[in-house]
Amino acid sequence: MSLYGSISFAQSIGIGEVTAIESNVASYETNGKKIDQYKIELPALKRDWDNKVQKLEAELAAMIKERNGIIEDMKVGARCSQCNGWKSEFEKRGENFEKHLGDVKGYAIPATTGEISSKRKEYDEKIAIKRVQLQSLNKGDNAYLKKLRDIEKLEEEQRKICPEITRLSKVYETKVLSNAKDKHKTWAAELMNYTTKKMIAEDRVAINKARAIRYIQEFDEESKRVRELVKNKNEEEQHKKDDQLKQNKQAITDLTIAKKDRLNAEQILLSPLTKQLAEIDTELKQNGYKMIDSLKLVFENRKTKLQQEVLSINQRIKSFETEKDNAIAKLETENKKLSNDIFQLKVDLPKQQQEQVELKRPGFDQKIAAAKQDEQQAGIDLAEAKKSYADKVKKYKTDQGQYSNLIVSESNRMAAAGRKITCSVWNQTNGLVIANWSKLSSCTDHIFNMAKANYNSVFNHSCTDEFVPDLKYYKSFLDGLNNDDRKALFF
Repeated sequence: MSLYGSISFAQSIGIGEVTAIESNVASYETNGKKIDQYKIELPALKRDWDNKVQKLEAELAAMIKERNGIIEDMKVGARCSQCNGWKSEFEKRGENFEKHLGDVKGYAIPATTGEISSKRKEYDEKIAIKRVQLQSLNKGDNAYLKKLRDIEKLEEEQRKICPEITRLSKVYETKVLSNAKDKHKTWAAELMNYTTKKMIAEDRVAINKARAIRYIQEFDEESKRVRELVKNKNEEEQHKKDDQLKQNKQAITDLTIAKKDRLNAEQILLSPLTKQLAEIDTELKQNGYKMIDSLKLVFENRKTKLQQEVLSINQRIKSFETEKDNAIAKLETENKKLSNDIFQLKVDLPKQQQEQVELKRPGFDQKIAAAKQDEQQAGIDLAEAKKSYADKVKKYKTDQGQYSNLIVSESNRMAAAGRKITCSVWNQTNGLVIANWSKLSSCTDHIFNMAKANYNSVFNHSCTDEFVPDLKYYKSFLDGLNNDDRKALFF
């Protein structure tokens, strides 16, 4: 569907001004006929006015005459004593006053001064009202004056219609051009949307090609780093084990010396006791039979005590020897293991390095695969953006042609209406609309076909001040790139 409405345009946003102009022309023609008719009606209305004046003047004269007659009757006694009717009133009705008196057996009586004054006042008020009516009518008849005002109002309306038609045609131009500019901006923005998609897709192709190469290089560098790291860690472990091995050897030496020193010390304690014990044994064997029981008991107790002390020292010696021998054996076993571990670390180093490298490989393989996949998708997106742009350009060209035809049709209607009553109208709308779309479409075509992926050529466009291409999404895309991706676009 077109941004102006349906594909087949029925009317523009300025159709109200078109119909208003036609309505004004119709009103002008209708008003002209009314003015002619009203002017024909004026003489008859003037005659009616004159007749009304003459009628009021006659009524005023008759009222004055009636007042004077009644006052005269009141003064001379021409009032019926039975009904209080005045002679002039009977005469006014065509009746004979004297006959009336005979019929009702009445007689004529005069009025009082107060009655005469009251009647005079009554008639004077009526006469004053009548005179005011006459003065008002002399100033002008409502129907006649209304007709004159109607003519003047219509003639004033006629004088305003041509300027109003010219104004409406200008309003039409302003509204339609403004509406067209808004629609053109919408069209251009839509084209820029596909232009942005195209530029981003082109950049993604270049970026992902560079990424795949960069990831391979990064993997090689990471492999070197990992191998060196594993080597350092392996050597560090060897050093730790070698240091422990040296410490253990020193500990064995220390334990052997401590054992020897302790045995020597214990032997120093044991020798006198052994000697004493031998002497007592000798004494008891040689002279025991001669000893008295009490003395013999003393020797035997002393022998038992010495035997216990000797036994205690021998036990300490054995326990100490066992403890030290076990410690030395444990260290020697540990040293054997440490020697084996050091040897195995040296043997396992290449394998360890390769294993760690292989742990890194899947991540890089994934990134390389993702880069190639995105490059492929970017190629698809690029083709779609180009096709969509071409389709939109074709569509907007058709829509613009249809709208131009509509503007020409409506402009012709305004011009034809203006010619009927010789009024000028503005008639440049279509040319202005066509020129505006020409400028905007040239701008979008230039960016789509000529711009390359860098700030200098993309953002230094040739568009007018009225339409600044919306490049914020492309700029946001560029701003979101890291330095490596920027290098791929030669920034």
